[in-house]
Amino acid sequence: MYWDVKVVKSLPDYCIYVEIEDGRKGIFDLKPYLDHGIFRELKKPAYFNQVGTFSGR
Repeated sequence: MYWDVKVVKSLPDYCIYVEIEDGRKGIFDLKPYLDHGIFRELKKPAYFNQVGTFSGR
């Protein structure tokens, strides 16, 4: 499934806020993924906090 992401913002406690072009939005908790694969890098607070507003197309 492909989602056209409109906005992504970092939140406290390893959560992100996401808005998708079709109007859906919500908060995604990344904590369960931080010990797996590429998500391990996000454990570094300075790296995680680089998440900001993302403009799709």
